[in-house]
This record gives sequence, structure tokens and C-alpha cells, in this order.
Amino acid sequence: MVRNQRRDENDPTPKDQKSVALVGTPCHIIAAEKMDHYHDIIGDVPVDFKLGLFCMENFSHTYLKTFLSQNNIKMDDVKEFRVEKGQFWAYLKNGEVFKVPLSKAKACMRKNCQVCMDYTSELADLSVGSVGSTPGWSTVIARTEKGLKALQQAENEGYIETKPIKESGILLLEKLANKKKEENKEEIRKRESVARPVLYRRYINDEEFTEEVASCQFDDLKSDVIDVGSCVLCGACYYVCPENIITIEDRKPQLKGNCPRNVTSVM
Repeated sequence: MVRNQRRDENDPTPKDQKSVALVGTPCHIIAAEKMDHYHDIIGDVPVDFKLGLFCMENFSHTYLKTFLSQNNIKMDDVKEFRVEKGQFWAYLKNGEVFKVPLSKAKACMRKNCQVCMDYTSELADLSVGSVGSTPGWSTVIARTEKGLKALQQAENEGYIETKPIKESGILLLEKLANKKKEENKEEIRKRESVARPVLYRRYINDEEFTEEVASCQFDDLKSDVIDVGSCVLCGACYYVCPENIITIEDRKPQLKGNCPRNVTSVM
């Protein structure tokens, strides 16, 4: 189910929040879904609802800060970033607007974005983005019964207004989603032709997955994910570590202590 949703900036925040909702990019949603899928191994996961964002690419905080400084802009002076119509926009707190072609800002892209196979957060309960809708509206994809009920309840209680999305909007979404997969598959092939296999989203049965990760340690996470720039700061490793010796510092996971086990639970 795909619909348009008109944004309401005055929506109240519930005072008694009893469950956790995660709002994140596709890579964050994938991590949350994987933890939920293997809850019998790692225990109950607090994320009860997943709200995924459309995402073609994300930008490294460090690289972006450097890029802005080269244009005499401080990160703290930026109110909002937007990527629209092939342009990278930075809206400054003083009212000024900095705009450059997206091709120039691509140098700030996180390396893992080039091997990501998900544009519309396919594993979320609800996927949301501006692509496919007119200004002032958001495109919403209800992917689960839980997501559909939440969308319908929000509309019934007057928090949002919805209308069917146009066929042209759906076609645009499909085009961009397929474009990302095709281009990133080619990037994966290039990387694997000169180096070791690339970690990316692919379908694998539970038995194969369990066997694959059975002997994984933090060193594997570090060499296969962190050191190659593929960490997305989803926090999954921090959450599932049975020894509580993983911390998130300096924008990356780090090991603080010695692991007495031969098995870790997730990569």
C-alpha cells in the first residue's frame, strides 16, 4: 500500500510512550529486523515499530565537515541539509543557502552506501520519503499489518491526512530503487574482482547464516565492517554483545575488554 501523507508540524508527542519506535535509514532498519528475527538467540529487542526512510546515500560526518569548511561553512552554522533535484543544499541559521551539484558532494558519501541494496527501507513497518509526492506531502509505504494499522489509526485520529499516490510517483520510486540496486551491484562486482567478498544485503537461510557467524569475533567485525568504512552506527553490536564490552566511541564501535567466549552473535 502506497499513499501520500500531508505533514503536520504540530503533531503532539505521546506522554506515555511504552514501546520503542526506530526511525532510521535502510541500513538501520535491516539491523533492527535482523535482531528481531534472531530474538530467540539474543533475547527480546526493544524496537517494536520500524519507520524507515528513503535513502539513496548518506554522508560521512567527518568528510562533510571538511567539505563545508573548504567552503567557509561551519557544521554548527547549518540548520538543515537537503538533497533535491540533483543538488546538495545546506540551509544556514543566518538565512543563507549553500548549494552545489550533488556530484561534488558525492566525495562525502559513506563507503557502505555504494554497496547498499535498499532505497526504500523494504524491511520497515512504514517507509517514508518525499520522492513520488508533491511538495508538502510525504510518500508512505505500508509494508506490514502493524504499519498499515498505525497509518490508519493516525488518519482516523486526525494526525495526518492521506490520499492515493499517482501512478507516476510509484513508477519514479521503482525506477530509483532499481537504479540503486543495479549501480551498486556493479560496484560490488568491481570490489570483489580485486579484493575479498563484500558484505551486503542478500538472502540466506537461517541455517547458513548461523553457521557463517558461529565463529565470528569482534576482530571480524572490525576487519570486514569497521575498517572498510561500512559501519552505519546502527548499534546492533553494542546491544547484542553478551559480555557488554563493546562501546560506541569516536563514531565507531570499539572493544573495551577481553572476550572470554569463542562465539559472538552478530556482525
